[in-house]
Amino acid sequence: MYKRGELRRADYEFQPDLSFEEFVLEHFDVWIQGKTGDSSEMGLMNFFMKSISADKNLISIPGIGGDYYEARTNLFRINPWLSKGCVFLSQKISREPVDSLKIPRHCILHTADYFENLTAKPIDCLFHTCETTGKGRVVSEEISKKWLSALESSFPNSVERFQTLIGHKIGEMKDS
Repeated sequence: MYKRGELRRADYEFQPDLSFEEFVLEHFDVWIQGKTGDSSEMGLMNFFMKSISADKNLISIPGIGGDYYEARTNLFRINPWLSKGCVFLSQKISREPVDSLKIPRHCILHTADYFENLTAKPIDCLFHTCETTGKGRVVSEEISKKWLSALESSFPNSVERFQTLIGHKIGEMKDS
């Protein structure tokens, strides 16, 4: 979708011609979840969609250890004005209830046939679901561990596979 110029948000312009790596690192927080099962030495590569601020800057959740969802929740709880929604939401959210009812929004990563086929919608969206404007539903730690373990088992060597796709190890500079 991105490469074809079909990824559009009403109030944000995606920079054209980014490489795969540049696009991912620009629009996703990339976290490596510690090993949760028996399948991978390095753990599970996670890609969390960034949120966008009122001034159209992408908001990154700092990877300072711990849990991504906890860090994200704390950041936006302390600064409720900061986030205007996921960068892949069709348009910004508002804290005004009237706005939420009048303006329909959708995930722009969905393709036209998403009701009938598997699409490019990120796995994280299925796991961390927005209940209402600005309020996400986070599953219990027990369910979260089971889910991450199942993902790690289903997508073994995700860290190595991503490094292969980008052509270098995470944290290393790419050869020019």
